[in-house]
Amino acid sequence: MNILLAYVWSPYTTAAYYAKAFRAMGHDVRTAGPCDAARWADWPEEKRYRLTRPHFSGEWGEWQPDACVWIEAGGDWRADLRPFGAPTIGYFIDSHSRLAQHREAAPLFDKVFVAHKQHVTQVRADAEWLPVACDPDVHTPAVAGEPEYDVAFVGNTYPGVPMYAERRRLLAMLSERYKVRVEAGVYFEDMANVYTSARVAFNVSTAGDLNMRVFEAMCAGVPLVADGAEGLRDHGLWGDKRYVLIYESDAYLCALIDTLLAKPDLGIEIGAAGRAEVIAHHTYAHRAAQMLGAL
Repeated sequence: MNILLAYVWSPYTTAAYYAKAFRAMGHDVRTAGPCDAARWADWPEEKRYRLTRPHFSGEWGEWQPDACVWIEAGGDWRADLRPFGAPTIGYFIDSHSRLAQHREAAPLFDKVFVAHKQHVTQVRADAEWLPVACDPDVHTPAVAGEPEYDVAFVGNTYPGVPMYAERRRLLAMLSERYKVRVEAGVYFEDMANVYTSARVAFNVSTAGDLNMRVFEAMCAGVPLVADGAEGLRDHGLWGDKRYVLIYESDAYLCALIDTLLAKPDLGIEIGAAGRAEVIAHHTYAHRAAQMLGAL
């Protein structure tokens, strides 16, 4: 199948994982959209193009898409793919913060997918839920050793931004009690290595969103303690607490961490089970197959 994939290019955006997955399925994928190449000039080429090559440039000749896919990758840019005459798919990811824009854009597409369960029908009545995922090729730790930290968190805290106030509060609270590592701007194996430097991976969403961190941390094989983002329990990740531990209060969060630190064998068991679960059911290969299955 010829697939035109439109998105704002960056080395690690969700759409890049889909480009890699579609190509691994044997499809001819051409990508297009805004690309601020200067922004990534300091990145080594092997890191910059870890998932996919840059956007296609030049003449396409007689190549025509059999399907057109737009995937949100930050900012307001979206592509009207209808003139190509092929079935169109739109994948909306940040509905927890951009719901109005998503409702406006949804009519541009024949099929709509939404990453966060609580917003699916709010974006469009016939939309489908398609969570984010992990890629075992790049979310597997490259180094191993005795963990140096108690808790690891990878992500931004954005001082002064109200949406991230709870994240900042919880990380400050945990840092008073545990040896906590907080990193931002790390990706791929480097991110997985941050998680394995600690005995516990921590997640707190910004607005109840089931974010990439859930799947990436689990793929790293570290026991994950996470808030109860919508869809986490009913997407096969809750079970009998063997895959991910969900906290509902500060006290319960600390109790879960205390238990994992006191019982390292339990943490290893949960981390291994979580990794096996996401590799079996929650990779971008699984999501890409679901997306194209809608055609």
